[in-house]
Amino acid sequence: MDFQITVEETKKKLDAGKIVLIDVREEWENKLAKIEGSLLIPLKQLPSKINEIKKIAKGREIVAYCHHGNRSAFAAELLRRNGIKNARTMSGGIEDWSRKIDDKIARY
Repeated sequence: MDFQITVEETKKKLDAGKIVLIDVREEWENKLAKIEGSLLIPLKQLPSKINEIKKIAKGREIVAYCHHGNRSAFAAELLRRNGIKNARTMSGGIEDWSRKIDDKIARY
């Protein structure tokens, strides 16, 4: 499985209920723009939420996203190192999602 996933593939899997989408941005960023159905777990809180994420996943892929993809890549790697082997990062972040999937989501 590739470490990165495109926004288009993420959208298909999200619509099919095959992934858990985690927003690793800060709360203020989530208030500006968010993807419906995603869970907000800021990056700095991620280490303390590993067991909770394992329970939520229930065999589904975990896809982390941030603004452009840097923090979510770190998050996916952190999750993988902690036993969540199917964690991925959404390349391009919410910026790419806004440009390619849903232009009603604010860009910042």
